[in-house]
Amino acid sequence: MYRREHLCFNDDIQGTGATTLAGILGALRAKGESVNSLGKQRIVIAGAGSAGIGVGQVLMDAMIEQGYTEEAAKKAFFVVDQDG
Repeated sequence: MYRREHLCFNDDIQGTGATTLAGILGALRAKGESVNSLGKQRIVIAGAGSAGIGVGQVLMDAMIEQGYTEEAAKKAFFVVDQDG
């Protein structure tokens, strides 16, 4: 499979996720909170398409990198689509 041989970057998924992560970390700083409080936030993702799920994956990976468990990180998210 090409995934094991070539690094790929999907700007619709990873690019949107990285930009969103930067914005959220900046907002936490602006509120006077530590960026390490990311996992304590409740995050609503409006849209369960590739970009929305990609954003969620990037944010969850950041939470795990900050020391949250995968289970705790997943509990921070609520994903909704046009049908709720």
